[in-house]
Amino acid sequence: MSGEEDFIALCDAEDYIGFDNASDQESDESFDPSEISLATFHKLLECYPATVRAVYRHKAIKKAVPQPTKGEKKWAQREANTTEPVYKEPTEDDLDKSQKKYVDSETDKFLQLNEWRYVSFPAVLKERDGKAEGRFMDKVELMKVMDWKTKNGLPRPTLMGMLKTNKEKEVRTATTSAFKALPTVDPVEEPNEAFPKTSLDTLSNPLRGIGPATASLILSIATTNYDPEHEVPFYSDDTYLWLCLEVYPYAEDNDRRTGRLARLTKPNGELNVKYNMHEYRELWDAVWELRTRLNRLAKLDRSKEEGLGPISSTDIEKVAFVIRHIRVSGYPIDLPEEEQRVHSLPQPKEGNDKKSIAKAKAKAKAPAKKERKRKRAKEDSEAKPKPKKIRY
Repeated sequence: MSGEEDFIALCDAEDYIGFDNASDQESDESFDPSEISLATFHKLLECYPATVRAVYRHKAIKKAVPQPTKGEKKWAQREANTTEPVYKEPTEDDLDKSQKKYVDSETDKFLQLNEWRYVSFPAVLKERDGKAEGRFMDKVELMKVMDWKTKNGLPRPTLMGMLKTNKEKEVRTATTSAFKALPTVDPVEEPNEAFPKTSLDTLSNPLRGIGPATASLILSIATTNYDPEHEVPFYSDDTYLWLCLEVYPYAEDNDRRTGRLARLTKPNGELNVKYNMHEYRELWDAVWELRTRLNRLAKLDRSKEEGLGPISSTDIEKVAFVIRHIRVSGYPIDLPEEEQRVHSLPQPKEGNDKKSIAKAKAKAKAPAKKERKRKRAKEDSEAKPKPKKIRY
């Protein structure tokens, strides 16, 4: 599989819908984290507001329009004699007046939540540092952070339920201690000492529903405004795919990349990782490597003249989001002919190899097989002679 095909397989369906202005891409443009230019990075970053709106609006449309059940989907596949998805995902054209109103409302609500996560709440935490109790998060704020995380990425209702069981005092104590334990050494000069393992453990050990990924998000919000030079990167799926698994347009094939993609991603493009400390350290190192390289370029006179300023860990998180959803970002990109297909559904979770297709066919036949078995049992039961009633 080529790098371009891998990129297709590892993106969501909305990434491929309605992409225009493809001919304006610069020929020497690279999305490789080790090669991407400061200019390209800033151009991608400018696309973030449009991208997040388009992605979440697509999610809201899917909620607004009634979806077929799994049984209906399987029945349609059997009728069409295929294992490929038959139903197309809904678009703006499928919305009636009330559905459009719902989609507009839900999109605006998420954009407000997104603004809170990136701007308002980091500012609130910074203000608390000047007060006697210092920086902390309360339970309501922690629940809101998790709400953003699941809406921005994949829904995880189990984590939300576990998070609700934490007590207010536990949340305040854990977050206060974690913020105080954040390292202040240079992440570039002393990476081992700068890695915030103690703060991550202080959050994840006592609090239910908090792992390294969510803990990194909490620390990221706490350091965005308060200590930008030591800003903690958030372990997002998008960032891990881009920086650690090399999922981006025009990625070159190599054995290591192919092997890691096979092990650490599902056929539908979702990550298949453990979200543990080891993986987060890999992402943390990659973020600081990219940030350090681009910020050195930002110090050059030419960069200053062109208005290309330094970048933050949060900027990297946003650019990773744009790259994963580049089809709806408005970013001018000219992909090869085979990538210009219009995808209206995610890739089948079963995969495209012979074994997976056979498995999908067997799964599709299961309801009919079960029904035949039930009928045979009923016929056998009716065919047996009924025992004579004995009267006493």
